[in-house]
Amino acid sequence: MSKRILFVMLMVLVLSVALTACGGDSAPAAPVTFSQLPVFSGANVSTDSAMLAVAATINDAMKPQVKSIETKAYGVPAGTTWDAVKSFYSAALQKDGWTAGEGGADSASWSRGTQGIVLKFGSDYIVVALFDVK
Repeated sequence: MSKRILFVMLMVLVLSVALTACGGDSAPAAPVTFSQLPVFSGANVSTDSAMLAVAATINDAMKPQVKSIETKAYGVPAGTTWDAVKSFYSAALQKDGWTAGEGGADSASWSRGTQGIVLKFGSDYIVVALFDVK
C-alpha cells in the first residue's frame, strides 16, 4: 500500500475519533477562527508544493464529513521534533479548553464544542486542520 493511502486512512481514523469527541454534553464553546490558533515557535506558513500536497490530502479526506475546514502547512526549523510540537500544541490548546483525542506516531487531534483540530507532523513541516462538524 502506498504511503499516501496509509496517510489518508490514518486521517480518516483521526477524524472519526475527533468527531465522536465533539458531541459532549457541556455548554457549547465559542467557535474559533484559524487565526486564533497557536502557531509553533519558528513555524512559517509554507508555499512548498510537497507540504501543500499533504495539506490538500488532509483537506480532501475530511471535507465530505465536515461542515467546514481550513488547512495550513507550516515549515518548521531544522531539528524540530514531534515531541516538541505535540507538547506545544497540547499545552496551548488544553489551556483554551480543547480536549485531546486520538493520534498516531506523528499526528494528534483535539476537539472543543463542534470544532476539531488535526495536526500532522513531518520532518520539516506541520499541517494544521481546523474543522467544524455542525
